[in-house]
Amino acid sequence: MKSISHNPDSAPRAGFSLIELLVAIAVIAVLVALLFPVLSRARDMAQDTVCLSNHRQFGVAFGTYAAEFDCFPSDDLDPYSVQYCWGGVDWYLDDADLPSWVYGKRPLNKYVGAQRQQKARADVFRCPRDDGMRHYNSDDIIWWQTDFGLESIDRDGPLSVYSVLGNSYAANGWMYCEPGSNDGIGRYPEFPKFRTDLGPDDVECVPSRFVTVCDLGPNWAGRFPLERRKAYNLVHGWWHGYEIGNMAFLDGSARAEQMPGEVTTQRYTFYMAPNRHSPASYRRFDRP
Repeated sequence: MKSISHNPDSAPRAGFSLIELLVAIAVIAVLVALLFPVLSRARDMAQDTVCLSNHRQFGVAFGTYAAEFDCFPSDDLDPYSVQYCWGGVDWYLDDADLPSWVYGKRPLNKYVGAQRQQKARADVFRCPRDDGMRHYNSDDIIWWQTDFGLESIDRDGPLSVYSVLGNSYAANGWMYCEPGSNDGIGRYPEFPKFRTDLGPDDVECVPSRFVTVCDLGPNWAGRFPLERRKAYNLVHGWWHGYEIGNMAFLDGSARAEQMPGEVTTQRYTFYMAPNRHSPASYRRFDRP
């Protein structure tokens, strides 16, 4: 009796039809569409966490500096540079023709392990969601990003505040203003109410409410109501969401806060003496 042998290579092969392939591709596309917002939100939350971690380091550094010098960090900076050059990195090869608020001694750097002209540890001064600032009445980016910002040697060029100023964060300018002043630092050029001798002992509210550092993006627009933002054409960057700003506080804590156009609320205040300011006080330390 003859045995029948089967050649496995001669058996018909199973395969996918064109319709089956199209269905599989469609299913994958739907899954990607469903997962993308979730993954995007997870990325944003991770970046928010990094930013708040930076703020906590600033809070501790401000406290350490104040304990050593009995004042807030200034190191002879002028009224403009004191808000931006309290820390960060210099991105320019020649400082001669630049505004004073682009470069400075950056006195807080050593308290977070960074150096003025070295990239090492400087990322603590970069908000991961910093994508620059724009005017309120248009989508035009702020002038200094397309002016001297083009000379920045940072890899991101003028695309972010960090790449231009060397710092995504602004110190609370009211720390350098006579407590209770209703007109900021006073009139140009004397600025009679600008002070660099103030420290934690001069703050007249609980430390967990007093802001020391805020994201630069919402730092200006977030303190003005909507109608004034439009009237002044204020610059803004809602990096963490509309009217949201990450802040560091005098007690070393950090948190995200709604900024509904107020300088002082029940949860935070930029004024050192909030009870001594009139409702008509300027909302910006250097005045718009």
